[in-house]
Amino acid sequence: MTAHRARQEPAVRSGRAGEELFADALQVAVYWRTRMPDTVCWVRRALTAGLDAREMRAARR
Repeated sequence: MTAHRARQEPAVRSGRAGEELFADALQVAVYWRTRMPDTVCWVRRALTAGLDAREMRAARR
């Protein structure tokens, strides 16, 4: 929950426009990630998290 709250703070401080801009940025990252799954930084993050190199699993609460 701490990471989730930390992620929300900038959007909440900026009001409704901040929330929308953050949501747009997240969608751009997801789109890019699904189109370029072999990019070194994404592979490294997946391996560090104990996932397969191309696995895209959502965080669970």
